[in-house]
Amino acid sequence: LEDGLLLITDELAQASVYSLPVMGAVRSQLLSDLEQVATIDGTVAEATPAQTLSITEGQAPRLSEQVDLQSYEVAQASGGDSNANAAGDALATSMAVAPGAMALLGMLMTSDQPEADTPAPPRETEFLSNTMFQALTPTNARAFTGSAADSYVGYSSASTSAPDALVDAGKGSGNSATFDMSAGGNNYFVAARDAGAFSGLLTYTGGSGNDSLTFSDDLAEEGTATFDMSLGGDNTFVAGSSAAYSSGSLSYTGGIR
Repeated sequence: LEDGLLLITDELAQASVYSLPVMGAVRSQLLSDLEQVATIDGTVAEATPAQTLSITEGQAPRLSEQVDLQSYEVAQASGGDSNANAAGDALATSMAVAPGAMALLGMLMTSDQPEADTPAPPRETEFLSNTMFQALTPTNARAFTGSAADSYVGYSSASTSAPDALVDAGKGSGNSATFDMSAGGNNYFVAARDAGAFSGLLTYTGGSGNDSLTFSDDLAEEGTATFDMSLGGDNTFVAGSSAAYSSGSLSYTGGIR
């Protein structure tokens, strides 16, 4: 300020100014209508009447502005015997609710309502081409587990118009091919000749959906093929010529339809 005057508005600085080598100091209250209010730690603060603040204690200390709201008696007839309705009625009939608290009362009376279940997103269809099948390891015991979605095994895409029949599925001594489709969905399966042949093993477990299986010639020739379709579904099974030929074994367990 001009003429060497210094204006100090901070109370801590004002308390310290008396220890400094100054010619003189005058303390003046800039606002004349301040009121004193108590804080949570027992100290005293000052505020204007329009901003008078009070400290309240509940589950956690919170600062709230004092406002003058008209109050109204609220009553509600009981609509049932449930605990939630009884609690809401008791709360409504035993307290005077200000207009600003009406929304809070509605939240309290509906807070115990269960949230609506969010529908799960639909599962995407899947496919297993012959290239993908040949890449499965170990090569002498290839296995594939289908999901609950529709599965296309022996197809280059999730469509029956793109066949890519599995080659040598479980063919040869010590080799096996296992397909577990029990999770469900409608499953489509196509394999080339010699599946499970020549001392090999092919195992297929169907699901509760519809399973459509198509094999070329020589299925389980001198080998073994087992099909468990006991979970049901409208299933179709097509095998080419010479199935289970020359000491081969083919086992099929049907479902409820």
